[in-house]
Parts: sequence; C-alpha cells; structure tokens
Amino acid sequence: MLTDIAMKFAPNFNTLPVNVKMALIDIAFNLGAPRLNKFVDLKASIAKKDFSAAAAELKDSLWYTQVGKRGRFLYNQVIKSAP
Repeated sequence: MLTDIAMKFAPNFNTLPVNVKMALIDIAFNLGAPRLNKFVDLKASIAKKDFSAAAAELKDSLWYTQVGKRGRFLYNQVIKSAP
C-alpha cells in the first residue's frame, strides 16, 4: 500500500537508491497520497534523480519543521545519494 503510493509519486521508483525509496515510503506513510502529491518540486527532483534538490525541497517545507527528527533523518537519507 505505502509502496504503491511512493511508486505512483515517483514512476522511476524501482531505479532509485534504496535509501531514497525508504525515505519516500516513510513520507508516504506520514503524509498519505493527497498531501504527498502536493510536493510537486520534490516529485520533479526525484524524477530527474537530482537528490540535492530533492533534499532541499524536503528541508524547505512546513512538513520538515513539523516532524522534527524524522525530517532531519529523511533529509539525510536523500542527501547521501547526491553526488
């Protein structure tokens, strides 16, 4: 179920690094599909595999400040795949 949400959000899900996949699944759990789909710039960054931009999109969101340690952890999961 959560994987389905993440896969619909990121059609290239199967080609992503494991840590990015896990971060997307966690975010899908936290937000659900309707709110996750509002992260349009995150979706575009993930599609391009621009993990620096994707991490920045996470950090620059209200969600990041609301979830505390979870936001920092997931940011770090995504940013470690950046070149």
